[in-house]
Amino acid sequence: QNATGAHLIMNEHIIVALLATKGLEDFLQNSLTGLARVGVDPRIVHVARPDNAAHTLDPIIRGAGAAVHSFVEFGHVSPGAMPERYVDYGTEPFIAINWHKVRYIRWLLDQYRHVVYADLDVGWLADPLWYLDAIGKVFPLAFQTEAVRRFPPVLCWGFVSAKSSRTTLQLLERMLRDYDKRPPNAAPVDEQQTLTEMIARDPE
Repeated sequence: QNATGAHLIMNEHIIVALLATKGLEDFLQNSLTGLARVGVDPRIVHVARPDNAAHTLDPIIRGAGAAVHSFVEFGHVSPGAMPERYVDYGTEPFIAINWHKVRYIRWLLDQYRHVVYADLDVGWLADPLWYLDAIGKVFPLAFQTEAVRRFPPVLCWGFVSAKSSRTTLQLLERMLRDYDKRPPNAAPVDEQQTLTEMIARDPE
């Protein structure tokens, strides 16, 4: 069952999830080309995009043989809320898009046993899926880490391997619940900082 109680068929194979918004057409094309170059089957690649980017992104996605998903499939999107161009790192629109990423991963995990999410600036030098599949048999979550001299390390949501386990789903749901109940005038906090603070409060 998914979070709404509806019964879904669980697909056992690993998938690659990407997310793109308007203004990222070249980044998306490069990412899809890189995946194809290292031998990742485009049929297991899934790309989410807001509806305002459909006319520019869908031809790229479908041309690569990947699956396309609208943001409305996994969450509410207010009209006019999505950017019309590339947005800078750390800005409020950028942070909002990152939370759509968390919802997207959570939604996919209702349907696929193993999701590997990658930002569009990840360079594909080789196919890592066999390795992440092996890691997933032991650890339900694996993250890229930031190049920061600290412990615990700063976990980066730009490259994440997530198995559909109780641990993974509880973490994502807790993060989304905390984000959704924030005060309307609260300063935006991204998913990376949210997880860092959660780990600091409870390393277990």
